[in-house]
Amino acid sequence: MASADAAAKLRKIWPGVPIISFNSFQDATNKHSTLSANAIKSPATPFATTTLSPQEPDKCCRCGKGAQAVCIGCKGCPAQHDNRKVFTRYCSKECQKEHWKVHKLDCKAAQTRRILYRSANLLKALFYVHQEFAFTWAYFDKIERHGRFRLVYIDQEKSNARKTLLIPFTNITNFISDPHEQEAFLTHLSCNEAIARFGPMFAEMLKGIVISIEEITVIPKDLNIEIVLCQERVSNHRIVRKDGITHTILRVTLVNEEQYAIDFSGAQYGFHQECLPWYEYTAARVDRIVEIQAFGATQEWLAADTLKKGHPTDKVQLLRIDFANELRRSVKHWTDRQGSVDALLALPEQEYTEKRKSLLKVVKTLVELKRDLQIGQNVPSQRLHEIYSLISSQQ
Repeated sequence: MASADAAAKLRKIWPGVPIISFNSFQDATNKHSTLSANAIKSPATPFATTTLSPQEPDKCCRCGKGAQAVCIGCKGCPAQHDNRKVFTRYCSKECQKEHWKVHKLDCKAAQTRRILYRSANLLKALFYVHQEFAFTWAYFDKIERHGRFRLVYIDQEKSNARKTLLIPFTNITNFISDPHEQEAFLTHLSCNEAIARFGPMFAEMLKGIVISIEEITVIPKDLNIEIVLCQERVSNHRIVRKDGITHTILRVTLVNEEQYAIDFSGAQYGFHQECLPWYEYTAARVDRIVEIQAFGATQEWLAADTLKKGHPTDKVQLLRIDFANELRRSVKHWTDRQGSVDALLALPEQEYTEKRKSLLKVVKTLVELKRDLQIGQNVPSQRLHEIYSLISSQQ
């Protein structure tokens, strides 16, 4: 247990969030993080001088006159709170030029925030591609709904007879049509894998705009959905969530000391927003903080666990690692021809949306092809031609 001083520091950083374990606090703050606990500040009022109130959406930020022109640097960037967008308006070039000395820090902060949100969203989409085509659960017999609970019954005979570890994701979509519920099954029990396999790629995207990235293990609260695997039919019994269920997320501290929670696998609990201000995330989703670890700890643990001799899940994990590597190669194939991910993240909104769609289409096509070849499925020549045409069009 950590000292009373360490506990006090944690409670200062996360007011209102009960702390039950401080085992990794000293290592996380003293050895690995370049930002000390005392340096972390509560978020200030965002864009106090440049963000207009809802009552005055068309007023110049400098003089208050009617204004239509918008600063293109931070146009549409996420604000620091409340899921708002930033629109900094001016009535003239003169007002914008005069106001720049006041606005420039907020403008840069907004652009940094946009890179963070885009990075988190893109990595979650890539993670979902990986989960869909490296799906290794079992064949389902049926799914029952009891409030927020989804009781999953396995088709043991069909699962035991399968010739490959991979299972088509149609195994899920045949039972569930709601896209959000499908995402819950895609991400079930995958928080550690998401951070270990995709965390390094995420950190690379954020290079130069972060002070620290930490891994935070929490006990979530107010779950919207919970998946329960059942070996036999359960009826007329009250279903209760087991105490102590844990979930691992990332805490990112930007260079301007704003802090955000990154949750690639929150859909398993019905949390679909992958990036939220830290204080908003903990208030809405966290019951208790269990542990703080340096970034990379989960990757080291999962690697060591996978390589254990005789580990029952080593074949599954090695297969999923192979698919994660294929996904990274597919991303590199696209970036070699279309430009870096950094350049993608900095594009104007419409161009970014189009390029992001192109990247995900190429990645999904190549990873799906790998899955089909892995399970021994015949790939028609017409489809191979279509894939070749798609890849060639990226030149």
